[in-house]
Order: sequence, then C-alpha cells, then structure tokens
Amino acid sequence: MKYIRTSRVEQEAIVMLQSRTEACLIWPWFKDRDGYGILRTRYRNHRAHRWAWELENGRPIPPSLQPDHLCRTPACFNPDHLEVVTSRVNTLRGFNPCAMNARKTHCVNGHALIPENLYYQPGFPNYRRCAVCRKAAKVRARVSQA
Repeated sequence: MKYIRTSRVEQEAIVMLQSRTEACLIWPWFKDRDGYGILRTRYRNHRAHRWAWELENGRPIPPSLQPDHLCRTPACFNPDHLEVVTSRVNTLRGFNPCAMNARKTHCVNGHALIPENLYYQPGFPNYRRCAVCRKAAKVRARVSQA
C-alpha cells in the first residue's frame, strides 16, 4: 500500500468531516479574501469545500462544473451542503445583479416579463426589456422631439 502523507490540518479536517451533523462545518483555518477555506496539500492550495466534496465522493469535480453552497456560507466545507452544478446555475442562484434581474417576473411598471412581452436588444442576447415600456419610451421620445 502506498503511503500518502497528510498534513495535520488535513487529518483534523477529515475527523471533522467524519463527525459532522446537519449543521455547517465552518473551516477554522486559513480563508481567502472571499471567505472560502484554503487547504494546502502536497505543495498545492485547494479550496476546502472542493477538497471535501472530492474526498466524500471519491472523484474529482468535472472541469465543466462547480460546487454550489446550498447553505450560502463560503467557509462551510460540509459536502452535504454542496451541489455540483454548471457555472450558469451557480451564478443564477446567487445574489448578484445578473441573478436578481434574471429572477424578475415583472418590470418596474408591473408588466409581465413573458416571452411575448420581451425585447432583446441586438448584440446583447441576455439584455431583456419590457416591450410595452420600450414602446412607450419611444413614443415619449418622438413627442419631445416634435
């Protein structure tokens, strides 16, 4: 059997994983500026949640996917709180402006943002506008020019 050298931090993290409950497992060691736990193994830095997921599932995370924290806690490394999803799904589950706009169902004037009422600006396929409001804005612009 090949001897695999593990660090003290790695060994303590494995013990924490084995005795986990439903609660978040907050990484108690070094964190990066975004709050994600960092684990150094074999001269490489790993994000703790990725390392924990791969250890739990026995396989690496595919390059086209990324782990999403269902608990929304970056320092959590509990594999039960992670779901491997595409970058798009992970982004849209977040609270950034792009995700918040994608979740909108009505415009500021109360019109439903349904496919029949959407205008997509040429060259910007992800930029959607309410067609009714756009039409009203164009009418107002023509009136003010006259």
